[in-house]
Amino acid sequence: MSARNWALLLLLIWLGVYGWSFLSFYLTAPTGDGFTRGLNRITSFFTWQIGAGVIAIGVWIMGQAFEKGTLWRWATRLPALLALALFIATVAGILLANYGPRLGGEPAYTPPGEVSAPAIKLDQQ
Repeated sequence: MSARNWALLLLLIWLGVYGWSFLSFYLTAPTGDGFTRGLNRITSFFTWQIGAGVIAIGVWIMGQAFEKGTLWRWATRLPALLALALFIATVAGILLANYGPRLGGEPAYTPPGEVSAPAIKLDQQ
């Protein structure tokens, strides 16, 4: 089998795993209650994306068999670049959620002010 056929096979396998990550997110019914409801869908998505990322590394390595600047070499770089873009977007989303501006302009944490009177009077007479 030629390098081009191997690259095509790995690209098709990667495309299947990458596409399945989105389908599994869409088709999986959310479970759990409250804050964790639907976390299984996100876990499934990222599990398949990690699998696609591992395959993307193999595709990248396979792409070294092609001449620099050819379409096949660029095609074998695409899966790893998409995995890197997803990783950067995930980290950026986490950082923005933790350190970015809040909706409504409310601060993330407001320290309690000075207490002038107790909330509950304990010694009722």
